[in-house]
Amino acid sequence: MLKLRVAGGKVLATQLEGDIEIRRPVGDVFAFVADPCNDPDWCPRVLWCRQSEGDGPGPGARYEAMHKPSGYPRRHIRRIEVLEYDAPRRVRWVQEDQIGVFDITYELEPTEGGTRLTQRDEIKWKLPLAGPFGKRIVGRHIGEQQQDLKRVLERG
Repeated sequence: MLKLRVAGGKVLATQLEGDIEIRRPVGDVFAFVADPCNDPDWCPRVLWCRQSEGDGPGPGARYEAMHKPSGYPRRHIRRIEVLEYDAPRRVRWVQEDQIGVFDITYELEPTEGGTRLTQRDEIKWKLPLAGPFGKRIVGRHIGEQQQDLKRVLERG
């Protein structure tokens, strides 16, 4: 699902949602996705991630990640702050860089075969062309990342 908020022909924000079922218990999936230091294992645009505040994943934790988005010419630092942490059901953080502010929520629920992971993003764009460009790519990237996450977790 993709929703755009537009004013004067300019995309101000993009809302995206996607979900996937992963054949692993909720606790395993939550532990993996709730720690941004695991992102390089399943998000090809994240080159590295390190924790800058807090003691392990959880409320108040902060991170820095080196990010190389598709179509963007340079690597840059993205700052990540945990806003909500309700293990093993929900984690929400804000990620910010020079391209935009990414409010990302993962919600997890048990299924008969494992875990349903739902990702909801709201992106507030900072660059004038990021909105039109981002609306095409970010939705595709979420689907690709979810498939990569599924592969990583199901192979154990």
